[in-house]
Amino acid sequence: MRKILSLIEEKFEEYFLVISMIAMVVIIFLQVVMRYVFNNSLTWSEEIARYIFLWQIWIGVSYAVKRSKHIRVTIMVDLLKNARVKKAMELLATLIWLAFGIFLFYRAGIVMTKVHASGQLSPATFIPMWIPYASVFFGVGLMLLRLLQKMYHDIKTPANEGGKQ
Repeated sequence: MRKILSLIEEKFEEYFLVISMIAMVVIIFLQVVMRYVFNNSLTWSEEIARYIFLWQIWIGVSYAVKRSKHIRVTIMVDLLKNARVKKAMELLATLIWLAFGIFLFYRAGIVMTKVHASGQLSPATFIPMWIPYASVFFGVGLMLLRLLQKMYHDIKTPANEGGKQ
């Protein structure tokens, strides 16, 4: 059990993104072959590829937090000389991001619940529409966990480590 939790902790996003990318490429390739070689397109392929892409985007948000690869403006923090002040600014930015993430998580849960209650199905594959909407809920939820991990790490790391004071 500990090994499974460790795998989720370390590699979940990577495995999900690689496997889903392979699946999406295969589905789109199959669609192209069917359309241009056999002159008969698949009704479900574009819809499935779109839903896979949605999940990739929102799980990718979590992965970017985990790897600290989100685009951000750092001009104000870069102008600061004191390492403790820089660390405090980073923590403040993460707290604001966390607050926004909590709001987004809450709203995504409401939308997902309403769509689930409506019983709406996708037009081509008849997949319940709450599944594509769940990508936001689960992706942001995972992002919040990664932000909390980042905050914990930042708080535990001394302010002068890796920087000038």
